[in-house]
Amino acid sequence: MQILTDTDNFVQVTNLLVRFKADEDPELIEVLAEEICKHIKKFQVDQILSILANLRHTLSPTVLEVYKVVNQEFSERIHDGYNSKDANLYVKPEDLIKILTLLLDHSQMSEEMKHAFNHYLEMNLDSLNYEWLSEMAVINAAK
Repeated sequence: MQILTDTDNFVQVTNLLVRFKADEDPELIEVLAEEICKHIKKFQVDQILSILANLRHTLSPTVLEVYKVVNQEFSERIHDGYNSKDANLYVKPEDLIKILTLLLDHSQMSEEMKHAFNHYLEMNLDSLNYEWLSEMAVINAAK
């Protein structure tokens, strides 16, 4: 796992795990999950979502720890006080739809994330467009 220095490499490794059914090795999944959790602050939103979608196919209980760390990270990123030098790490409104969909589909949205999400909506309601709000309402009602 030492060769995984670029965040794109983590996404590719999780893709390969699923494609070649290497996810049957619990030790490999555990090591990968630990590395993902350790480097979570470096990942862009789409990278995190791809990793979660790939890891969901494993039956490893270690993946639940990744969901926990991801919920904490997303909660922090959508908070008003989030500050990063890398603009690609910020959560955009269109990212919230993807985050909400994935976490609800996987039944892994934490209470902390629900509160952060609701707070974001309350604080930014006037700046969000109607189409986006409608889509959010449909996703929320369906899940």
